[in-house]
Amino acid sequence: MIRIHKLPESVGLRRYKSEIPLNKQSYEDGNDCFIRYRKCQENEIELCYVNAEGDSAFDELRKQLLKEQQYVCAYCGSKIPFVFNENGKEQMKTEHFEPKKGDNAKPELQLTYSNLLAVCKGNDNGKGEKHCDTAKLDKPLLHIKNPASSDFRPVFAYQVVSKEKKVLVRATSTHADKEGIKKEIQAILNLNEDSLASKRYTYFKIEVENVLGEENKWSVKNVENLLKEYQAKQNMEKLPAFYGMILSYLNEWLRKFG
Repeated sequence: MIRIHKLPESVGLRRYKSEIPLNKQSYEDGNDCFIRYRKCQENEIELCYVNAEGDSAFDELRKQLLKEQQYVCAYCGSKIPFVFNENGKEQMKTEHFEPKKGDNAKPELQLTYSNLLAVCKGNDNGKGEKHCDTAKLDKPLLHIKNPASSDFRPVFAYQVVSKEKKVLVRATSTHADKEGIKKEIQAILNLNEDSLASKRYTYFKIEVENVLGEENKWSVKNVENLLKEYQAKQNMEKLPAFYGMILSYLNEWLRKFG
C-alpha cells in the first residue's frame, strides 16, 4: 500500500450531497445512501448528473478515484488500467475503507470522499480465493490505516520465495502493531492469495532481477540507481503494477546492506 493524495471531491458527488439533505436519519438501518447515489432512482431524475464527457456522477467518481491512485489498487497495488474494458465489463470496485454495514460500520462516512477508494476485483469471479475488498466485505481494518489519511505510513514488507515463485506480504518488523497488521493482511485482505503472490513475483523478476541480476550479486550502487529510477515514477499518470512493493523491497535491502 502507498499513500493516496486525494483530489478535491468529484463534482457529481458534491452536487448530490448538496441537493439531498443527509442527516442522522439518512443513514439509519436499511437506508443505503451510497446505493441510492449510484443508481440515481427514477423518482429523483432531476438529480441525475452527467458531466461534459457524458459520465454519470458515479462513473465520474470512479474515474477520479483511479486517477488519483495512478491506476493501481489501493490495497494490493495491482494495475487497474480503466473502469471498464472494451466490452463494457467493470474492472474495479469502489471501496468504503470504513464499512457502511456490519458490526463496526460507520454509515455516516458512506459518501465521505476520503473514505472512498478504488480497488481491484479481487477474484470476484470465483476463480481463486478472494482478496482485497472482495475478501474484506464489511470487516473493518483496525490496525492498517486508510492510505488516503494524512498520517498513513507504509506498513508492508515483502518476502521473495523463489522456490514457490511468490512474493509474500508481511508486516514491517519494526512496527509496534506488527501482529495486528499481520492478522489483517492474512485474515481480512488475504493479500497472500496464490495468484496475487505469483503475480507479484512475475513483476519482481521483470522489474528488479532482470535489471540487477540474482540478489546475492546486487551492489549498493546498482540498487540505489534502480531505486532512484523508481522514485522518479511517482509523478507518472499511471504507476507500474506493484510499485509500492518494489520501492519497499529496495529500501529495505539498502537499510540492511547499504
